[in-house]
Amino acid sequence: MTATCFYKRTQTARDGILAAQIPLFSEALRLRGYSAISNLRHVSAARHFVAWMSGGSLVPEVIDDAMIIAFACHACANGGSGAQGFSPAYMGRVRAFVRYLAQARIVTRPVAPLAPGAARIAAFQDWLKVRCAVSDQTIRSHTFKLNAILAVLGRDTAYDAAGIRRAIIAIAAVSSRFHTKNLVATLRHYLRFLAERGECPVHLAEAIPTLSARGTDTLPRHLAPDRVEALIDACDLATSAGKRDRAVLLLLARLGLRAGDIVAMRLDAVAWDEGAVRVCGKGRREVKLPLPQDVGDALFAYLQNARPVVADDRLFLRTIPPFVALASSPAVAHIVKRALQRADITDAPSRGAHMLRHSAATGLLRAGATMESIAAILRHRSVETTNIYARVDVGMLGEIAQPWPGATSC
Repeated sequence: MTATCFYKRTQTARDGILAAQIPLFSEALRLRGYSAISNLRHVSAARHFVAWMSGGSLVPEVIDDAMIIAFACHACANGGSGAQGFSPAYMGRVRAFVRYLAQARIVTRPVAPLAPGAARIAAFQDWLKVRCAVSDQTIRSHTFKLNAILAVLGRDTAYDAAGIRRAIIAIAAVSSRFHTKNLVATLRHYLRFLAERGECPVHLAEAIPTLSARGTDTLPRHLAPDRVEALIDACDLATSAGKRDRAVLLLLARLGLRAGDIVAMRLDAVAWDEGAVRVCGKGRREVKLPLPQDVGDALFAYLQNARPVVADDRLFLRTIPPFVALASSPAVAHIVKRALQRADITDAPSRGAHMLRHSAATGLLRAGATMESIAAILRHRSVETTNIYARVDVGMLGEIAQPWPGATSC
């Protein structure tokens, strides 16, 4: 592993089980939409890795992280290596080749041993999926927040009310109200999970104080209707990215979808013959929403002229290779952020996808829609949640305000 590698970019890989996979790896990249130059760079990195493996007389059946790190720092006559290793981009191509080999079952990737408490966290993830019916993205979010909580609270499950409150106070001292509220919600789920397993008292979750993330004087962050239209019109429909972004922005602005709804949407979500779109939101509750004409036109233009032809059934894909589904909600937020820049809107109250959901709700309210109809479109379980939008228009407050006892109308 320490011998100098004399690999040259122009050489072909030697015969062997790994070398035989390089053409298949190249074909797999082509089918995923990689450009010719990107494909060549990946193949060159794969050949280099195979040459290094052959020169070091390494067993190809198992490739672990230690071997990849050793390759990154080996002495190479081709240059570009040494104490600092190859560039992250170069090593990304090598890791892509190793992932391909593992998926093709040519090599195995050793599974790292579970860290202390990891088995309990894995069980908590399963509990969230089955018991709470949340999405994989929400499970990842809860896992991230739980690790932050346990760093303060401790991983020993012998918790008591006083210790929990001390941990929450410590977290609140260095975190925003919104972040603290999210951590507390995750902790409440975790304690209920432990209670069901008999690892903590049943009522311990009731010891967690209820925190509000929204101040009483805070208004939903939204854009005026004319600025929403400017945001949508700024999409360049001459490009594939522009067609996709316009469809995404219209779904957010007209139907008030969440970023997670966009990420999870499948090709069969649009019922063209019914003029509707199916959305599966929180708690995996599927609802059918009416499809406005402009939203349908934008979706049709994207599917017909811009969406790459790949096997993935997700509706919205990346516009540059590899053509895979949008990874997560931040990818949708990035679409909104770029649209704001194109429309030259520099004073937006927020730069995320949820701003357009708030804008849709406030626009419906000012157009005369009832709170019940807005709650149905936004898929709120309670109209009380929808009532926050009445703060945007003081004149609408009278529709939900209760009369003062004993008072007469003027």
